[in-house]
Amino acid sequence: MRTERTLTVFEHQRLRLGQEFETPRGPVTLDPRSFEKLSAFAEHTGALRLGHRSVITTQYVGTVDLGRLRLEILPKVGKRGEAASWRALLTHMVLHAANVPSHWAPDTALRVRRMDLLQVLTVRFLDATAQVVRDGLVHDYHEVEETLTVYRGRLMAASQLRDNLAHRERFAVAYEAWDTWHPVNRVLAAALDRVLAEHSHPELTLRAAELRAAFPPALPTRSLRPLLSRLRLDRRTRRYKVALQLARLLLLREGPTADRGEKPIPALLFDMNQLFERYIARVLRGIPGLKVKSQSQRTFWRSPAGNRVLKPDLLVWREGESAPLVIDTKWKRLDDGRPSDTDLRQIFAYLHLFGGRRGVLLYPDEAGGHPGALGHYEVGTQSCETARVPLLFEGRPDRRAVTQDLLKLWRMDVLNGSAPTA
Repeated sequence: MRTERTLTVFEHQRLRLGQEFETPRGPVTLDPRSFEKLSAFAEHTGALRLGHRSVITTQYVGTVDLGRLRLEILPKVGKRGEAASWRALLTHMVLHAANVPSHWAPDTALRVRRMDLLQVLTVRFLDATAQVVRDGLVHDYHEVEETLTVYRGRLMAASQLRDNLAHRERFAVAYEAWDTWHPVNRVLAAALDRVLAEHSHPELTLRAAELRAAFPPALPTRSLRPLLSRLRLDRRTRRYKVALQLARLLLLREGPTADRGEKPIPALLFDMNQLFERYIARVLRGIPGLKVKSQSQRTFWRSPAGNRVLKPDLLVWREGESAPLVIDTKWKRLDDGRPSDTDLRQIFAYLHLFGGRRGVLLYPDEAGGHPGALGHYEVGTQSCETARVPLLFEGRPDRRAVTQDLLKLWRMDVLNGSAPTA
């Protein structure tokens, strides 16, 4: 079913049954049918919380399709900024975390500000797919089985006896064909079919239909998830990387059903805690002279009942250093500059287990760099500091500005007076 309207809300917001929301296309009411689907989704996934005749958004952001209504959940730090700015930030972070370029032409950038998150990602997918088509679809051999009136390839004896015993002019044969039925093309075809089935935006559906004509039949839905998990690109298909990464986002959107008689609820959701960590890791990896490891783990408790491990978000080394800087990203506000005891204990354990000298609790900020608060632990020589990195600059995300701000915030240890250039 194609979505007709998008209801935009923010994380940690309560949505009540029958509540009216303003949208660019007029007011929208959360009707009982949509609320029932949303409640079922919340109950089965835990991505939303159930309240009394209400649903409360959590740290999960993205989109949930409820038939003709799409719920778009955006991140927000503080009270400032319009929905378009936070949507641009979310799209920017998703694309960079997935290592997908997010450069837009001026006219495209203006158009996508009026689209919801799923539509924006779809625009980027169509752009990447159009580039693949312009470069030419990859061809490969694949086996074709069919009945012909001329003999070709090899005869399939069982099929011939079963289907053509009374028709001597027909041959059940199998042969190798050289065409575009390569798995990467069929994955993109499936994603284009999904766009045509779900979107009502005329520009998107027109572009998708034009591109779809260049592709072979799509892979069956049941084959997509296992294929995407094992798909490896080679020299000929490496140029498909961006289009396939975006196709994966569009295709793997299956949520629970409200009842057994309905189709799955498509949802594209991201945990902002994980997304913030991956985005910061991607920015850091773009800084020369730094070595970055994500989610390294070490055992701190051994037991016959099972071992326990600790996994800091990020470990960062400067060239020639043996002790890492331990970074724990926190997607929450830090208004008074005082981290919680739990966060401090967590960093303390990381520093001792991984041999770090200094830890950073890194929080998002609205705008303008804020210096962190530095403190020392009473036991040992380790120190810990809080740091806040702004993510929007004049209402827009800017990776280079984030890089420069991170360099300033970490001057005491990572830079040590000689900052690497971004």
